[in-house]
Amino acid sequence: MHNSQIFIPANIKNNLPLVIALPGIVAGDEPTRINSILEDLSTNYGIMGIRLNYVEKEEIRGCIAYKFNIHDSALNIENTIEKALEELPIDSNRIGIISNSISAFPATKYLINYQKSNKKARIRCYTSISPLLGWQYFLNREIREYLEKEKIDILLNECNRGKDTKNKIIPREMIPQLIKMDAIADLESYIPNGVEIRTILGSKDRKADPKSMRKYHFRLGGKSEDLIVLDTDHDVPDSNNYVISFMVQHLNG
Repeated sequence: MHNSQIFIPANIKNNLPLVIALPGIVAGDEPTRINSILEDLSTNYGIMGIRLNYVEKEEIRGCIAYKFNIHDSALNIENTIEKALEELPIDSNRIGIISNSISAFPATKYLINYQKSNKKARIRCYTSISPLLGWQYFLNREIREYLEKEKIDILLNECNRGKDTKNKIIPREMIPQLIKMDAIADLESYIPNGVEIRTILGSKDRKADPKSMRKYHFRLGGKSEDLIVLDTDHDVPDSNNYVISFMVQHLNG
């Protein structure tokens, strides 16, 4: 399974549940909350985890640039699940998915394709953390128009901390791809098909529109009690327990 990290329970047995998790905009060699969630699930609950890395980084214009392809990322989810079923002792009826921020978009693409196909795997549950669902839900209109008009890189301020000496960016060459993204519109004809949904968002989020996350949750078929709204920003630092409990409830229940 290329570009992935596997979290294997100590007590290996057949028919283990599986969680596929996609982090936000981080490269494969960078730590993220997804690691701690998958470690907890594998160590304490016997759930195998796969962190699916979809972002590559390279130096561009003196900055560390993060690049990705949304279509390929969605396809990688499907390929990773199929490969896991072939190579690992996985229960095909107990699979969950986690996304964080912009990775909600490829996760949504996968769920739409999953609905249209007769898959061997059954997706039991899906949790998204602060889902960033498209260009029109990012920051605000003035900033988006400025980025489009001036054709400048998107600075990832949250990554530019501590001892970092180079800015971290989404390069301006990716903006045309980002403009085409709209997971809400893609779900227009989606019919909920039994996948349990939990969405976690911060009411003070200024990077992604909280209203779009609410709409996303219900369009996927989520229940009101599984829309978790916390008094915080896009990073929602206290989200781990909400993710873990939901996965355990539906994969080990």
